[in-house]
Amino acid sequence: MLRIFVCTSHLSAVFMTHYATRTRHSACRDVLIIDIGVRRASVVRAIREVATLHPWSILLNLSDEATEDHAFQPSLSRRLIRQWKEAPLVRDVYGALLKWHQRRYDQRMAALLKTRLGLSGEETTTAIHIHTECQIARALLMILPGSEVHYFEHGQGDYIYQGRAGLPQGTFHALFAAPFRRYLEAQGRSSAHVQDLGLGTDLHAFSQRLLELHGVRTPETMADARPVVFVLLEALDMYNVPEGFWGAYMDRVIDDLERPRDHLFVLKPHPNQSPPSLAHTLSRLRERGIDHLLLAGEDAGISAEVGFAAWAPRVRHVYCIVSSACFYLSALYPDDRITYHYSLDLLGAHIGQAPPMYTRLFRRMQPLITEVFAEHCVPY
Repeated sequence: MLRIFVCTSHLSAVFMTHYATRTRHSACRDVLIIDIGVRRASVVRAIREVATLHPWSILLNLSDEATEDHAFQPSLSRRLIRQWKEAPLVRDVYGALLKWHQRRYDQRMAALLKTRLGLSGEETTTAIHIHTECQIARALLMILPGSEVHYFEHGQGDYIYQGRAGLPQGTFHALFAAPFRRYLEAQGRSSAHVQDLGLGTDLHAFSQRLLELHGVRTPETMADARPVVFVLLEALDMYNVPEGFWGAYMDRVIDDLERPRDHLFVLKPHPNQSPPSLAHTLSRLRERGIDHLLLAGEDAGISAEVGFAAWAPRVRHVYCIVSSACFYLSALYPDDRITYHYSLDLLGAHIGQAPPMYTRLFRRMQPLITEVFAEHCVPY
């Protein structure tokens, strides 16, 4: 049986590798593909390290590797396209051009994949494991029609886009399977396709293997023994948030704590964190006199969900804005000593200039956060 897995991040590689190992049998031929897109070299390196835990027959990297200082914020032309592509006189023309481009691209990608994967066209039993926003899904289904389709979550978008028109039907493997089934059923929608991600009781041991594999620095090597506030930084430039937003985030976190200077702030940047957002964040922490540690360099490519295992014994608070990682951590590391915080209000107050597509996205994520993800989190 040919099983193809397409990952986009360190976390998705972890989920897929864990699943592939748990469900593999002797007849399986497993392939791991890193999806197209720009990724920092540290992320690609982390994915490759995770891949060593499973006997993949092929590891194919389709991504463009960027340096650690790559600027991920949208360019002026990208911002203008996002702002104007839904205007009445532009929408239909843009949509037609996009479909034309996608058809040509899918044909080229299908030919490339068939060659790089050594497909004969006679494969009889195939399964494709992807995310809802997988960039090569259409091309894979062109060359492997009739494949089983399995969707894996790695963020809120995989929940938001379930059931989207034109999305091939398939099983959805979800960490928040039970609350998501309730959410769908309350809307009168079928939840039969939703299955538990199945991380099992061996997750802690698996995380420890990953920490050793990646050489993640543990707090025991540091002289500072203060309790930790684990702060998740986020890639929100697509909302066109104002420059002052990043400092406002730090102010909200600091002001929410009773004695903020009694803690060490450990900052986990998003893999696509823009340099300006990071610079403004660090500047505000220095202005407020907050001691902090930035997880940069090799640590930058490690997902928060894995790297957190090294810090969890010392963490007392986890803060985010709307980061999926905070909700994952609350489910993966339940601990009465740790409080998980999120703030829909903070983002909502700063997206007045967001393109329409992202305003809609924010509206769609709100009920999912409150009804599905945030059971063990508190708003601030």
